[in-house]
Amino acid sequence: TTGISVLVTIIGIVCFGDLVASIVLIGFGYLMQNVLVDKQIDKVHFQLIKQLSIALSSVREMYTKYGTIPDALNECKKGKLIQPAFEKIYLILTSTDGKDRLDEFYATTPVRLLQTFANVCYLLNDSGDQTTEDGTSAFKQGVTLLKNEVDLEIRKLTKTKLAFGMLEWLPVIPMFTVGIVQDFFI
Repeated sequence: TTGISVLVTIIGIVCFGDLVASIVLIGFGYLMQNVLVDKQIDKVHFQLIKQLSIALSSVREMYTKYGTIPDALNECKKGKLIQPAFEKIYLILTSTDGKDRLDEFYATTPVRLLQTFANVCYLLNDSGDQTTEDGTSAFKQGVTLLKNEVDLEIRKLTKTKLAFGMLEWLPVIPMFTVGIVQDFFI
C-alpha cells in the first residue's frame, strides 16, 4: 500500500511538475494508504463473518449430534480466522474460572457477534439447556437467531461494498485529466 502511494505521488510530480499539485498528490497518497489499510481490515472482517456463519450452522448440527455445547464447539467446522476464538470459547465452557475467561474474551475480541455467541454458550452451558414450548432447544434457537443476524450482517456488508467499493478512486480521475483538458483548451 505504501508503494501505491509513492507511485501516485511520483507520477503526479512527473506529470504535473507543479508544486501545489505535488503537495495535493502527497496528501492524496497518504489518504489512499490509510483507505487501503482500512479496506484490508474490512476484507478480513468480512471473511471472519462468513466463517462465523458456516461455523454456527455446524455448531447447531453438532449440538444435535452430541447434545453438549463443548462437544459441539470442539467438533464443528471452523475456518482459520474463527478457530482461535472457538478454542477460547471452548476453554471458557470447560474451565472452572469460566466467568473470568469470558470477561477476558470480551476485552480481547472486537467482534460483537462472537461476544454474543460466547455469552450464549456460557449461559446455557452453565445453567443447562432447556426446551421451549414447541420442543426445540433454547441453545439451537439462540444459535439460529444469531446465525440469522450474522447472515444479515453479511448481506449488509456486501451491499455496502457494492455501493461504495471504488469511491476512494473518484477524486483521482480529475487529477489525471487536468493536463489533457489544459492542453486541449490552451
